[in-house]
Amino acid sequence: METQSTQDTGQQTLVMSDKKTGNIKMVGFFGNRANLNNVMVPPNLNKDIFAGEKTLDMEGDVVRHGKVVSRFTPDISIFKQQAPFSVLFMRHVGLGDAVICASLARYVKKHWPDSWVAISVPEKWGELFEWIVDVDEVIDCIIRKIPVNKYDAAFRLDGIFDMQRDSAITSRPALLYRYLGLENPAEAMDKPWFEVPARNKNIANNWMREQGINRTHRLVGIQIDSMAPLRSIPADIRNSIIAGLLEDPTVKVIQFGLTTSAPSSRPLEFPGAYDATNLKLPLTGALMSMCDVMVAPDSGLMHLACALGVPTVALFGTMPARLRTEFYPTAHPIEAEDPGCGRFPCNDMANNEGWGMNYCFDREGHGSMCMRMIPASKVVAKVWEILGILPENFDADESRAYVLEPV
Repeated sequence: METQSTQDTGQQTLVMSDKKTGNIKMVGFFGNRANLNNVMVPPNLNKDIFAGEKTLDMEGDVVRHGKVVSRFTPDISIFKQQAPFSVLFMRHVGLGDAVICASLARYVKKHWPDSWVAISVPEKWGELFEWIVDVDEVIDCIIRKIPVNKYDAAFRLDGIFDMQRDSAITSRPALLYRYLGLENPAEAMDKPWFEVPARNKNIANNWMREQGINRTHRLVGIQIDSMAPLRSIPADIRNSIIAGLLEDPTVKVIQFGLTTSAPSSRPLEFPGAYDATNLKLPLTGALMSMCDVMVAPDSGLMHLACALGVPTVALFGTMPARLRTEFYPTAHPIEAEDPGCGRFPCNDMANNEGWGMNYCFDREGHGSMCMRMIPASKVVAKVWEILGILPENFDADESRAYVLEPV
């Protein structure tokens, strides 16, 4: 196996070729902070793999610094032909990014209807990704050996957004489709590409009946935390949003998320606000699909809600909303007001030289100051507007702290 590196706008490329034929077998792209001298190639990643073995060990392509994105076909000519083909897309980290990558199934089926599309994701997401309308096969990535040679083309998409120098100024769907030589992401993302099966809907309906929720209520889902704490809604602001929503007696709030010891991740115990934290992902997705509106920070559940076609009020503080919601027709983004720090937004490459490293914390260390600059009244007004219950003369710009009163 021969290796070479190239420099291109701050990126480094590791090219591995078959010594027997000289053909490129894998191309690894590393972000501008990666150092090829620190690339660690485990013993199982050797020339025999590139000489025609039928499987590729998923413990391969390990990188000490930075993430690696690999494609096991050296070019994207598969998308330039007219005949049907089989393709495997692999995304094993980041639920939101995996949801974006899943839209490729619709694009392929739209342009090559008789093609076979497989997606490889972690086992914990497996059932959820079977809901993708146009996917033919879902593969558990925990299986150590994935038969990549079974497909006409296989693309490892982990790290794809990290390798792109302009990932802080271009939306992720645009980067993904451009990387694969495809044209307009809107062709695949203009309508929901996840569809909840009847069985999962029935389970969700049973859960709501147990909680005393019926379909005469207007249901608003809210994600109470994010896997990235800096993107989470601060607990006091989240509670104020819930209190404001519940001022309308026809509204019920379902709280989603993973509870931890952090105050921001604890669900609110109050009449009208229901705890749906720590549910399995398929039940979470099914319940979200039944919500009239979803409120969420930049997170995997925000992307899933949009992929399900749920009107979603998406809250952004540390980066411009367009980077995440550009092609989501049901997204209603709200961005934080400029806190006057001189580095806002953190992930805007026009303002910063780093890769979103300039985060600010509030004095209690509970998250970014940016997320505190989103008025609860603005979020409540947007939800009520979507529901068609916004009172006349409501001033959404008037900062108001809502407080829950005992019923």
